[in-house]
Amino acid sequence: METCSGTVKIYHFTALPRIYFCFTQKNIGILAVNLSKHLCKIPNSMCKKTLKMILAAIALLFYKPAFTQSVPDCSLLVPGTYQLCDNFSDTDFTANPTWNGDTGDFTTDAQQLRSNATSTSPVQLTTPVVLNMAGNEVQWEFKAQLKFNTSSNNYTDVFLSANTDNLKADVSGYFVRIGGTPDEVSLWRKDGATPVLLIDGIDGITASTNNLLRIKVLRTAAGQWTLLRDLGLTGSYFTEGTATDATYTAGTQFGLLLNYTSSNSGNFYFDDFYIGIPITDTAAPVVTNVFAASGTTAVVQFSEPLNAASAQNAGNYLLNGTVNPLSATLTSGTVVTLAFSAPFASGQTNTLQISGVQDAAGNTMLSANFSFTWYIPQPADVLMNEIFADPTPITGLPDAEFIELYNNTNIAINLNGWGFTKTYPTIEYTLPAATLAPNSYLIVCATANTPLYEPYGQTLGILGSTTYLTNSGSNLTLLSPEGTVIDQVNYSDDWYNSSQKAEGGWSLERIDPQNPCNSANNWTASINPNGGTPAAQNSVTGVIIDTTPPQISGYSVLNTNAIEINFTEPVTGAALGNPGNYQFNTGSGLSVVSVIEDEQTLTLLLNTNMPEGVIYILNLGQVQDCSGNIAANLQIQVGIAQPANAYDVLITEIFADTEPPSEYPNSNLTLPKVRFAELYNRSNKIIDLAGWQFRDATDTAYLTTFLMFPQTYAVICSATQTAELAALGIAVLGVTGFPTLNTTNDNLLLVSAAGTYVHAVNYQKSWYADAIKAEGGYTLEMIDPNNPCEEARNWRASNATAGGTPGAQNSVYASNPDVTLPDLLRAEVINPTTIVLFFSETLNRQTASDVTQYNISNGVGNPLSATVPLTNFKTVVLTMAAPIADNTIYTVTVGQQVTDCAGNAVGQLYSQAPFGIAHTAQPSDMVINEILFNPATGGYDYVELYNRTNTVLGLNGWYTANTNPETADTLVNHELMVTEVFSLHPGAYVVLTENIADIVQRYGKCGANLHPARFIQTDLPTLDDTEGTIAITDLFNTAVIDRVDYTDEWHNEILDTKDGVSVERISPDAASNSPDNWQSAASTACYGTPSLPNSQSAVPGIGTETFTVFPQAFSPDGDGNDDFTLISYQLPNPGYVTNITIYDERGREVRRLVQNELLGTQGFYKWDGTTGNSPAEKAMLGIYILYIELFNLSGDVQKIKKTCVVGGKLN
Repeated sequence: METCSGTVKIYHFTALPRIYFCFTQKNIGILAVNLSKHLCKIPNSMCKKTLKMILAAIALLFYKPAFTQSVPDCSLLVPGTYQLCDNFSDTDFTANPTWNGDTGDFTTDAQQLRSNATSTSPVQLTTPVVLNMAGNEVQWEFKAQLKFNTSSNNYTDVFLSANTDNLKADVSGYFVRIGGTPDEVSLWRKDGATPVLLIDGIDGITASTNNLLRIKVLRTAAGQWTLLRDLGLTGSYFTEGTATDATYTAGTQFGLLLNYTSSNSGNFYFDDFYIGIPITDTAAPVVTNVFAASGTTAVVQFSEPLNAASAQNAGNYLLNGTVNPLSATLTSGTVVTLAFSAPFASGQTNTLQISGVQDAAGNTMLSANFSFTWYIPQPADVLMNEIFADPTPITGLPDAEFIELYNNTNIAINLNGWGFTKTYPTIEYTLPAATLAPNSYLIVCATANTPLYEPYGQTLGILGSTTYLTNSGSNLTLLSPEGTVIDQVNYSDDWYNSSQKAEGGWSLERIDPQNPCNSANNWTASINPNGGTPAAQNSVTGVIIDTTPPQISGYSVLNTNAIEINFTEPVTGAALGNPGNYQFNTGSGLSVVSVIEDEQTLTLLLNTNMPEGVIYILNLGQVQDCSGNIAANLQIQVGIAQPANAYDVLITEIFADTEPPSEYPNSNLTLPKVRFAELYNRSNKIIDLAGWQFRDATDTAYLTTFLMFPQTYAVICSATQTAELAALGIAVLGVTGFPTLNTTNDNLLLVSAAGTYVHAVNYQKSWYADAIKAEGGYTLEMIDPNNPCEEARNWRASNATAGGTPGAQNSVYASNPDVTLPDLLRAEVINPTTIVLFFSETLNRQTASDVTQYNISNGVGNPLSATVPLTNFKTVVLTMAAPIADNTIYTVTVGQQVTDCAGNAVGQLYSQAPFGIAHTAQPSDMVINEILFNPATGGYDYVELYNRTNTVLGLNGWYTANTNPETADTLVNHELMVTEVFSLHPGAYVVLTENIADIVQRYGKCGANLHPARFIQTDLPTLDDTEGTIAITDLFNTAVIDRVDYTDEWHNEILDTKDGVSVERISPDAASNSPDNWQSAASTACYGTPSLPNSQSAVPGIGTETFTVFPQAFSPDGDGNDDFTLISYQLPNPGYVTNITIYDERGREVRRLVQNELLGTQGFYKWDGTTGNSPAEKAMLGIYILYIELFNLSGDVQKIKKTCVVGGKLN
């Protein structure tokens, strides 16, 4: 074997059998030349690849990083020592110095030069730099960041020296290429159009999506070039190689030439350009931090990369003046880990003497002493002291989240290896080495937001997301390296104690750091004008004195042998983990064998399984909070739940309108203004509400685990409002998505986890049965829980002084059995094979689903199926075997086996209903037949419609409307007539009103049977008491079915009062706006006939004569029997004008009924037996002469006399 002078090592490469190499560390470049001579007599691609592989291996074997002084702040450099220094701190690359070229394709970004190219690749930027390299040493240095995988189309050439400012043309000079096909850093010479490789860097260096490098090039006076790069800005430079070349010794330009594809046009970053004399490192390394990483290891951090031999010499370190470490390991270029044999004493300050350690340039540090403390952290030593979860809207702090940590001890604590997470026990982030001085603060934020908070104080950017914290709340946990939970804060937006600040821009601050409790009473929103106090004492600092022992907030049975108990605050104490602290009632056979503790929750594991339906009493001997308050002998009932059937649990109280009316102030209404629904378990079962749904038409709330024992109550409300109700000492279950509970009406539904529809309440405002209480401040209470399906008759406004009785027996409780038979109200056609039946009460779903109980006329028979929809127990959907025929009326008959939920069968009186396919109404198909526009005090308006055709008409899609006085021709204030399918059969009536019960009560007193099936409760436009308009129309007034412009003058003039008296249409076929076609309703009909034939209807007596009077004898006494006479006419042609004057038997004029009115071909006038006097009087009993004059424009004149008799009862 040949001996080599100065050889350090001899290596055998298996890639080249029987060939050995020996080499020195003097010059890798010379070695490369020698190797190429020996290995490759005839150069080829295989030879070059082999050589490159060997050189890479040699470079790694002899890797000795080159360390030189970093380029300082340009302002600190001595003038004349450099030709270029630009760190873009002025954010301007167009001046000082001036950069030229494709300036529109570059910009500054965070004090860096960045590509912003819109031009076609390549683009360039140059700045004048006159260099004379002959006989001079030169250093080039710059930072580059290429945020893409480099390739043959994506790379940059940094021209160190060029003879022209057009780098896209022929150039004489030198450049560093970053990227290209080999993904390397290399040095090239450019001879016009021909590039020449001088130093070929290691392949694969720039093959990542974020290549961050600092490049340094050194040239000696003799023309020897050295290319160095620091990948990742570690402070350690790796030598890519050296080469000697003196082809060019002068240049006039420094510049950048970027090659890119469109996706990378903005991903080139550059900074810290320096050209000048080489800057050498003459400063000794400085110790920046010393801390104990464990009980036997200390970590020393230095300001710069170290010489490995000196750094790993254990003799250079002395602990407490006597002990050298077992080992010293250079774990990175700037960090040394010392291992000691004996553990450090916890809490004791140690002194470490360090001497003789050198940096990579050989500068030796002087002996110095450094203190550190090994401390085993205990819970509450480091606290999460401030949380900024919702930065917007901005109040003053940066738009960036943070968590502030506070060292609550007098000992410096290093956080190296600590865990931080919101998914405990999974740890999301491990903290790096950061020393937290005694009673000092540390801001923890997202890595990207670190610069925003560094001005406030010590900052650690570790969070990967800028939106890590949840605005509404999270459970944050801080752990020591040993896994001890040091602090845990389960914050929520309720902790702000301010709805305005909870919307954002304000931090949550801990009030008392010395109070170890992390519950809501120790936190509140910052009062600092900036919105928070990062790295400073909190603005709400105070002393919290807690004297309240913990209470049980809830519990659940996890399975047959495990019980979970939740408390109002975190619990602690030695008794918690003792199974003997928990005792079941004597004789139960149950005992606790194990306890699992978790802050505010205990899980008890039992010795055996609990059977279903058995109630046990569990006594908790002692429970303590973190302030030392003890609660003794707390008790709960537990048991295994049983399946719920329909009506096992009822909705028994509803608080929908929490605001009492201002005009009726009542200081006794002390019920919290929280909307709620009360549930009552009327069964003998244990029932768990877990997975149940409480919903209305728009919202659904899912209930959580809650055991309801027999004959107990639970109040459910929004999860954000439970505290106010819980303060009453009642069982409260807060839920997310709690329905709004409309003040006027709502359809509430309670559904079990198994899908059973347990109870439904479709409450109405009228159920209060008290006009004042209905306006707010009082609850609706069920009267009799044993009558769960009854509606208005089984509900009343609360009689409780406070306004309600949540969690207790209702104030209106009484026996109120359901004795009402369910009525079939109507039948509606949804489509030719689907019919829906509407009933007056909630039905028994089983009996109502029997198809044999429904018989359909016209030979149809039984339907194919009968279903009670889960959304409405008062309806039955019938599916037909075949489509029904159009223009045909069918009748459905319901059998006596169909019952309500109380067992009452459908009554025979209302067991049938007609149905047929509805058609769209045309104008005058439906007419307004009766109007109550001036109701009695406290009463409601109504409008009656009448179907005057032989066709079933649909009411869906039609509106009622009125007019405004200033725009009398335009219909406005549209109100939708119906919200569910509703049809009007031929010759049938229907009444529209806002209060059916009121109308039925007022106008059903005169012997008439006013059935609710003929009423629709709906909003009406305002009906003026004196005159106004009511119309039936579509929403856009394109189709007006009927319109009546009424006036109170249509009433009988001799009425004592018009309040509560309707006007009735005399003939559905006569004009809607003719005053003679309307008459006040008869007194014998209670002055109104809603849903019934009009008391004042009549058929005009058209005969063979021109004028006919019928009846000839009438009695205008308001009894509904011949209260007026009609003077009907029939003419061959239109265009006639008439006068009608009435005389008594002595020839005295009594009334001019008609004056110069133009007639059609037929019609009528009405005389109601009143005189023309003012005020009007009732005509005397007797015979009267009707003198009629008839003439036209042709001069034809007729004079006709008719007689009639005004009759009546003699006094």
